[in-house]
Amino acid sequence: MRMKQAHVGILGLGLLGGSLALRLGGSGGVRRVSGWDADPAVRAEAARKGIAHVPEHLEDMLCGVDVLIFAVPMRSLEEANRRVLGALRRNAGIGFSEWPDLAPMEPLEGPRVVMDLSSAKVEPGELLRGAWRSRYVGFHPMAGKENGGIANATPDLFEGACCAVVPFAETSEEALAVAEELALLLGAGAVRIDPAEHDAIVATVSHLPLLTAAAMVLTAKAEGKSHAALAALAAGGFRDATRVASGPAWLGTDMVDANGDQIRRVAERFIASLKEMLALPKKELEALLAEAANARDGLVTVVHKGRAA
Repeated sequence: MRMKQAHVGILGLGLLGGSLALRLGGSGGVRRVSGWDADPAVRAEAARKGIAHVPEHLEDMLCGVDVLIFAVPMRSLEEANRRVLGALRRNAGIGFSEWPDLAPMEPLEGPRVVMDLSSAKVEPGELLRGAWRSRYVGFHPMAGKENGGIANATPDLFEGACCAVVPFAETSEEALAVAEELALLLGAGAVRIDPAEHDAIVATVSHLPLLTAAAMVLTAKAEGKSHAALAALAAGGFRDATRVASGPAWLGTDMVDANGDQIRRVAERFIASLKEMLALPKKELEALLAEAANARDGLVTVVHKGRAA
């Protein structure tokens, strides 16, 4: 299957799902884009903006879908998956007593490829692979904004990003190929990566930075009680370093809930580095800061090359 012939269904039409629908619908790279959201107001807004074909009922959205993408918060993923499986069962005329556990999916007609956009992959992947087996592949575009919701969805959100394509033991080559083709349609690059390695990496470059930004803001808030001029002196460096702290509170909470062990591991290393810098003599601190500056330039260059791929 190629994306050009695919009917893509997107479950969840917030920032990521809405942006995905806008990009795919406007690119001509797929046959059809349908979307659905549990919030009727979001469905109405998506329909009004022409983001996708948005039917009233989930069962209608799933009819004929070749590629299904879960774009819901991680806390909602299990319930969303159950709703999809139940809707497919009803579409197939299968009663609950005939298929009580809602899994496995292989004998049932439905999408040929299933993905999720979760920012962690071990825990969400274990949930989805149990139902979808060879059809499931994890997909994580490293892109976003601090302000979420369908109102902030844009077709260029993923342009130049790097998308993690995360296979599991059962993942088919078809699912992998579709995921990598999807990355190209989004204007992004694709990197195949193991679920555990993915979660270790994003704990370092995504999850810990969000929590660090929040800690910096809370520290500044506490210090501001004693220093009235603090807000006036908070300049570009503080704004840049804390931008992601403006995001929805549930996002960081879900990251810790799904990837807490990895986040705690890298947080301990971060705290140790900070303590080391504060304890070093002047010359040694300067050398370590120079090392950090050089390392950042190298990391940014690697990321930039990956985004341009």
